[in-house]
Amino acid sequence: MPFYEIPFLTLVIPHACSNSPYLVNFLLFDDQAIIEMTYNEQGESPIQFDELADLLVELGGGSHPSELHGLLCGQFSGGNESGVEAWNRQVSSLLGDEAIGSHGEELLSRLYQLTLNKLMQADFTVTLLLPDDEEALEQRTEALGYWCQGFLSGFGEAAANRKLSEEAEAVVNDFSQISQIQPEQDDSDEAERFFIEVSEFVRMAMVSLFAEFNPIEEPVKKQGKTLH
Repeated sequence: MPFYEIPFLTLVIPHACSNSPYLVNFLLFDDQAIIEMTYNEQGESPIQFDELADLLVELGGGSHPSELHGLLCGQFSGGNESGVEAWNRQVSSLLGDEAIGSHGEELLSRLYQLTLNKLMQADFTVTLLLPDDEEALEQRTEALGYWCQGFLSGFGEAAANRKLSEEAEAVVNDFSQISQIQPEQDDSDEAERFFIEVSEFVRMAMVSLFAEFNPIEEPVKKQGKTLH
């Protein structure tokens, strides 16, 4: 079910990471409804934030791990599945045509395939690639902003020639606002809950956009032969 078919709660939230409030649509959900999410259900190894961060540092930086994952999710959500090789070339180009090496190719290919598989399963267990919960809220908030920036870039490219529904346009506008988050040092419970709510909204909105632009085709039923 697309997220916009679930009742909304529109809130003006004092921005936990900036000096001004902004308007954003959130799902009505409680903490117990948040699913424990993993890529490892079928023996596949999950991609860790630090693992991708280390690779990018080795390659000279130039991109944030969350921004890179957001870019990939945006492309998928907009209906663009260019393939692993094209994805690896794109990342190399973003890093100044740096050779990413066999280890980098393996990691990026795994990121591509695992992310696509999770989105196609439509079971709401896909995750955003963000720092672990043990990291400072400031760092996680910054990463969420980078993720949204990457998503908007990938989605804008993939869906450039497609007409967006009102719901999709609203999501894009919300992501644009969230991408401008300015992290501040605030480890209060209120700030933590705000971050959880925003990141959960972003996750569910991504699933919704993917469902809208990647409809599942019903298998064609074979007609049985008529015996005379």
